[in-house]
Amino acid sequence: MPLNSVKKPAQDLISQTGAALDVGQAAALANQGQDLSILNPAENKMWQNRVYPGVEDVPGSYPVAARGVQFLSEEAALPFTYMSRVQSNENPNLFYRLSLSRLTHTTLMRAALLRKLGYYVPSPKYYRNLRVFFKSEEEKQSFLKNAQESMISDFDSRGWVTEDNTQNHSVVFADAVLEPAVAEYFDKTGK
Repeated sequence: MPLNSVKKPAQDLISQTGAALDVGQAAALANQGQDLSILNPAENKMWQNRVYPGVEDVPGSYPVAARGVQFLSEEAALPFTYMSRVQSNENPNLFYRLSLSRLTHTTLMRAALLRKLGYYVPSPKYYRNLRVFFKSEEEKQSFLKNAQESMISDFDSRGWVTEDNTQNHSVVFADAVLEPAVAEYFDKTGK
């Protein structure tokens, strides 16, 4: 994407010969008519000059949908999105962020695009149907109420709940997404 004007160029650009450019060198190139948008930044924790697969499928990294996950706590309520912390029933050492959202497919496409562009972002896992277990019916009903309010949606009319089991306090959600629950911080300066 060509840039028509450059106020202050990025400080981490790499020349076409592979040498690091400081801000003054990049500004000089821009003044000479060089299109800085064709230059890559220096590789760092967030971006590498490579293509990641759109979806990273590591066997055993996500639970099997039918075995499901155990609800632990609410995590965030955003407009049209509800997130909670869950635990794998197969491997209790694995924790995830469960997202129910009206923007699920947009979020999945954005993550895949960023990965293809060389940005390392965790690859979320899409579930057509995912079982979520709760400790009690009260906890489950509270979850459903809060999720519907956050998503500004009615689960019954939208088909998000495909099964509601009062015996084992579980719900099967359609269009659910799990992401690894990591507290990884990306320093965009690369330091």
